[in-house]
Amino acid sequence: MRAAVLCLRNRYSITVNQAKGSIETVKNIASGVEVPFNITWGYYISSEGQSTATKLPNGTVERTGQSSGAYIFRPYEQFTHPPSTMQPRITVSTGPLVSEISKIVILSRFACCPPR
Repeated sequence: MRAAVLCLRNRYSITVNQAKGSIETVKNIASGVEVPFNITWGYYISSEGQSTATKLPNGTVERTGQSSGAYIFRPYEQFTHPPSTMQPRITVSTGPLVSEISKIVILSRFACCPPR
């Protein structure tokens, strides 16, 4: 599929690439300013504590003795993992008062996560 351009009633032009499942740009029609747009989803693996090693993006390992808990979030790695290998879906809902574009992340054959 090719990228489709949607003009919403709020004076913004939004470029949606349905083949990739992404919103690519948002343009203010009045000013002509256009900016790239990207939303990514991911999750972290939490640290278990007790002299846990943390792998940094550059490949080095940092050792710490504090685990994740109710008030402290300590990831094991300093980067996110994708929630799914399945392609996200873009849905568009248009009504008399509101137009909404949603990116639905498909987590498996049986579950999806539509942001609200």
